[in-house]
Amino acid sequence: MRINRSIILATVIAIGSVAWILSGQFASGSRTDGEVTEPGKITAPVAEMASVRFVESVAEPYRSAVIISGRTAPFRQIELKAQIQGKVVELSAKDGDQVKKGDPIVRFDPEDREARRQMMKARIDQRAVEFNAADKLADKGFQAQTRRAEAFADLQEAKADLAMVEEEIRRLKIAVPFDAVLDDVHVELGDVVQSGDPVATLYDLDPLLVVAQVAEQERVKLVVGQPGRATLLDGTELTGTIRYITAAADPDTRTFRVELEVPNPALTLELGITAGVVLPLPEVTAHKITAGVFTLNDEGQFGVMTVDASDTVRFNKVAVLDSDADWAYVTGLPDRVRLISVGQEFVTDGETVHAVPESAVGTDAAKAN
Repeated sequence: MRINRSIILATVIAIGSVAWILSGQFASGSRTDGEVTEPGKITAPVAEMASVRFVESVAEPYRSAVIISGRTAPFRQIELKAQIQGKVVELSAKDGDQVKKGDPIVRFDPEDREARRQMMKARIDQRAVEFNAADKLADKGFQAQTRRAEAFADLQEAKADLAMVEEEIRRLKIAVPFDAVLDDVHVELGDVVQSGDPVATLYDLDPLLVVAQVAEQERVKLVVGQPGRATLLDGTELTGTIRYITAAADPDTRTFRVELEVPNPALTLELGITAGVVLPLPEVTAHKITAGVFTLNDEGQFGVMTVDASDTVRFNKVAVLDSDADWAYVTGLPDRVRLISVGQEFVTDGETVHAVPESAVGTDAAKAN
């Protein structure tokens, strides 16, 4: 019997299709690495564990400092003023003199004050006699009690007048209230001054102050009594302690005034000289790390990645104490950590990784891993 060629061709195609389908089923049941899986089951690819490099970082003692610019200033500064009206008849010191407490600087003409004092003393004697007489007569009933009270008031008024004249006489001399340098005498012989007119300016230069302004973030690091040092433009080194820190910031600059007190027994240091001020901070333990290891977490917090003993990644917030282009000193880490130095940008907190120490990179052990 003769077979139709179209039937034969259709049969060959059908057999080939079945064979191709069956070959696909068997292929899906095996893996290229020889591991057999269940027929018809699709398996997900196995994720490869991330690798990172780390360095052992050990905290070390570190003392940072607040470095600012300041200027020299007097410990005290006052402007002496006349307390009475008078004519200058004597000048006992000149500009630039070093004066001691109690030294006179200016004397005024006493005019008639001494005569007035003697008159007031005599009047007191008179008022005393009048009061004694009124007192005795009032006790015997020969005079009213009001007369005794009036005589007593007259006596007290006379005493007050004498005290006022004597106070004017004391104010004829203007003396130095403390050891100081006389910066400027504002009057000349023959000048007539009024009460309240400036006479001279005094500076107390021992101790001397070095005054500087610090920013808000630095203010919280400083305390009164903390040591510090200053260097003048000519190289002179000064050491002292913080005497005062303002309680409120300057409203314009938002900075705080800091006064460093330094000794100046020879009074050789001048005022208004620029000085570099270094205020060392208390010693702390910190890690010295390279600038390239810093990263940000998903919340935008600044820190570093570490890996613990179980090779689990941990994010650690840090505070930078000091830094330059290459290094930074930070706090906020345990005393000893495994700090991720390569790969920190590609791992997340809590992820398990393959951690390789930097010291092993390139060795046979590292290649085996």
